[in-house]
Amino acid sequence: IDSEFTLVAQIESPNINGVTLSATHVLIQGDQAYVTYHIAGDDYGGAVDVINLSNENSIEITGQALYTDTDFNALAIDDLEDFDGNTQRIFLVGANRKGALVEKLHVTDGVITQETQSLQLEGVNANSAIRTKQMLYVTVGGRDYSSGLQSIDLRSGNNFFTLNGRESYPDAKFVATTGTDINDEMVVLRGGPGAALETYRVSSQPFKKEESYSIQSISTLDGKNAINIQNDLVFVAMSEQGMKVYDLTNIGAGPRNEVSSSELGGGYTNAVSTDDYHVYIANGISGLFVADLPAPSGAFELTGVLNLEGSANYVTSDNNYVIVANGTSGVQILKRTTAAPADNFTIEGFERIGGGVFESGLYGGNTDHNDMRNGNANKMSHIYIPIEDYNQISEIKFDVRSTTVDYQIFVEFVNNLNKLSGNQAGDGAIYVSKDRSYSTATINRNLNKNQAKYVLLRAVPGHGPDNVKGRAYLTNISVTGN
Repeated sequence: IDSEFTLVAQIESPNINGVTLSATHVLIQGDQAYVTYHIAGDDYGGAVDVINLSNENSIEITGQALYTDTDFNALAIDDLEDFDGNTQRIFLVGANRKGALVEKLHVTDGVITQETQSLQLEGVNANSAIRTKQMLYVTVGGRDYSSGLQSIDLRSGNNFFTLNGRESYPDAKFVATTGTDINDEMVVLRGGPGAALETYRVSSQPFKKEESYSIQSISTLDGKNAINIQNDLVFVAMSEQGMKVYDLTNIGAGPRNEVSSSELGGGYTNAVSTDDYHVYIANGISGLFVADLPAPSGAFELTGVLNLEGSANYVTSDNNYVIVANGTSGVQILKRTTAAPADNFTIEGFERIGGGVFESGLYGGNTDHNDMRNGNANKMSHIYIPIEDYNQISEIKFDVRSTTVDYQIFVEFVNNLNKLSGNQAGDGAIYVSKDRSYSTATINRNLNKNQAKYVLLRAVPGHGPDNVKGRAYLTNISVTGN
């Protein structure tokens, strides 16, 4: 995929008592970015910035909080709780002189409010967090068994924002999930000589442990090491080992792709982010490296490097923005522009109507297949691709797998996304049996575009038991024509 990246803004690091803070982590939510900072070394001091991204020509800080006694290493955004007005809750994780902690605060209209609350954790230094449906999971680093994974209850009631579980192991580094729902998959990276990927299921209880997979040791004990999960691939930043990619369904088989430190300019690999097109690798003083997102069985190939002043500690990407937490050099904000298709084209970007993955729903306590087939009853089961500007469609291709429930994938051409036919029949149908491996589906028959404005892919559960929920995963979707 041909993309261009333009540096649209640079945000200077805050200063506390003459000491320049180091940008450690950044996340994007809607038209706002949130950045955490700490003081490198033994002293404590940190900050959080709220950055307005709504106008790329006028990006600005709208809110900032400085802490003279607390480092912040990462944050999590609470996008599951509804608040009145334009209020967003975020969780900052880090440490003060008492040890690891979580700071909960609210941001309203881009301004940090006075509604804050701190929770001291067990251990030395919290270094990552993820919000799920009922819990906030936090990793706490350290050499001994005060390190590990801790869970904080976010259910309403007397136990809200209290520690309710702990799994102890050395050198916990980062936690990531495939989603926020119960039974979604969760992975924790451990570093050091006993480096491992610890796998869990998101649970209503503190932990639902599955397996522990040993990986190559990470010698840089105090390095920044993040993981990212997309399309059942686990991208692992491994300091001096570079970056490795594991198949989430078969981690024990070892890395399926890897990029060495020397290929990344010799720096330490700190973090990895992905979007629909690319993989972004924050590689310390070597800069930000870019690769195309690999197919489930494809190779991994670097396509470029962005030489940014400073040390790339973390990277995130969303809404065509790529933002780098660049140490004491602050924050670098880039805008991605992807080339438009030529006359003979393949569209590889897509949008979902309702968000989430294809999932059979429970209607009134039972799976109603009629509702699943109805375009207006379950929009979460659709992906659409705009084709109005093109004359003919010759091929639709995607990699697909399903879990728990057998699925049928229907392909239709539609004019109005608000008035879907609800018909089961489509211009092409692929039957997908439950299988944890991907297979490639190609449709090149009966592709009669007529005056349609969209190609619609619809996932419908087929022959599975009525009361079973399941998911169909589609990736590497392409529509080819002229």
